[in-house]
Amino acid sequence: MTGPAVATAVCALACAVLVSAEVRGDRTLRAGAKLVASAAFISIVLTAGAASTYARWTLVALVLGGLGDAFLLGASRRTFLAGLVAFLLGHLAFVVAFATVVSPPGWPSAASWAIAPVVLAAALALRWLWPHAGAMRGPVVGYVVVITMMVIAALAVARAGELPVHPRQLIAVGALAFFASDLAVARDRFVVKAVINKAWGLPAYYLGQVCLAWAAL
Repeated sequence: MTGPAVATAVCALACAVLVSAEVRGDRTLRAGAKLVASAAFISIVLTAGAASTYARWTLVALVLGGLGDAFLLGASRRTFLAGLVAFLLGHLAFVVAFATVVSPPGWPSAASWAIAPVVLAAALALRWLWPHAGAMRGPVVGYVVVITMMVIAALAVARAGELPVHPRQLIAVGALAFFASDLAVARDRFVVKAVINKAWGLPAYYLGQVCLAWAAL
C-alpha cells in the first residue's frame, strides 16, 4: 500500500497549499495545488491496480471529479456548467460502483434509516439555493437529485454488510463529506463568495474523494 499512502500524503499536502493559496488570492498556486491534489486522489486507485469492477467504476468517478476540478478553475458560467456536468457524471459513476456491491432494489431496505434525513437535507439545500440560482436552477436541481441518489446508495452499501467494516465506513464518510463540500461550492457560487467556503469546503471535498478511493482498495 506504499503507492496509495504516498498519493494520500501528496493529496493532503496539496490541499493545505490550495487552501493557503485561496486565502492569499494566489491564482497560479491555486491552480497548481488543485490539479496536484486531484491527480493524487486518482493515483490512490491507479497505483493499487483497480482490479475489481467496483474499483474501476470508482476510478472513473474520481477521474471525472478531477476533470470537474480543472473546469472549476475557470471563472465563467460555461466552465462552471462544464464542471457541474463532470461532477454529475462522477456521482453517477459512483452510483454504478455501489450498484456492483448492492443492487439498487436493495437500497431502500438497507438505507431505510437514512433516506428521509438525506432527502430532507437535499430539499433544504434546494430551498436555500433556489432564490439565488437564477438561470442555473434546472442544472442545480438535476445535480442535487443525482448527489442525493449517490449518498443514499453509499449509505446502503455501508449498512448492507457486503464489504468489510473498514471500507463501508470509508464509503459513508466519503459520500457525506462530498455532499457537504458541494454545499460550500454552491454557497460560494450562488449565495456569497467568501474564503470560508474554501477553507472548509476544500478539505471536506478531498477527504471525501480520498475516503472513496481507499474504499476501492
